[in-house]
Amino acid sequence: MPESGLKRELGFLTATLFGVGGTLSAGNFVILGHAASLAGTSLVIIVFLCGIISMLTMLSYCELSTAIPKAGSEYTWSKVAFGGFFSFLTGWFQWTSNIFYASLSALGLAYMISYFFPLNIPLTAVSIIIIFTLINIRGVKSAAIAETLVTLIVMVMLALYVADGWTYSLKLQGFELNAPNGLWGCFAATSFLFELYLGAEAIAVAQAEIKDPEKVIPRAMILSSLILIVLYTSVVYVTVRVVPVEVLKEQTS
Repeated sequence: MPESGLKRELGFLTATLFGVGGTLSAGNFVILGHAASLAGTSLVIIVFLCGIISMLTMLSYCELSTAIPKAGSEYTWSKVAFGGFFSFLTGWFQWTSNIFYASLSALGLAYMISYFFPLNIPLTAVSIIIIFTLINIRGVKSAAIAETLVTLIVMVMLALYVADGWTYSLKLQGFELNAPNGLWGCFAATSFLFELYLGAEAIAVAQAEIKDPEKVIPRAMILSSLILIVLYTSVVYVTVRVVPVEVLKEQTS
């Protein structure tokens, strides 16, 4: 058991799905409509490039998590490098950003559920947050099991969506890339789409609870980044290939 008292219970597969699950979110797809209005069908290339940049960022996380094998990730690293004040700011920024990200994810999921069931969206979002909070309070093992199940379900659903969309797209005419707002629109869309890949750093956050972290963390981060690049690029391609950009502009997801 590490000095922090946390148990190392997460293996390679669980850590990988932890990174994928920490990134996959219903809230991510809420922004696609607005991004499409900025970048048009060039959205596909932008999502792919954002994934590559994100993976390069994850390589830095790999180096830091193995060089400083302690719990806390960004907080601990900034404390070692710059001292207490900057680590305090880093910790607070990380904490508050996670709150906003969780809120966005819960709202996105609530909107998706509301398409099938006539539920109150704010109340549903709050309920989702409470449920996952209780799961995390039970410990990392319970959270990992829940995360793994939810992640696998979402990945299967997205894979089916891509397969069905790809099959349908074969019946359509040729696909052309366009950028209605030029290069500036593409840069503006990047600020929204990079958010798609935020969350894989959860692997580094759970460093003190991962078995053999020096080997598992780098492999899990790289694999999770590759999975996300393929998954997101495929989903966005199928979406802009099948659904006209004009329709996406009018939708929130």
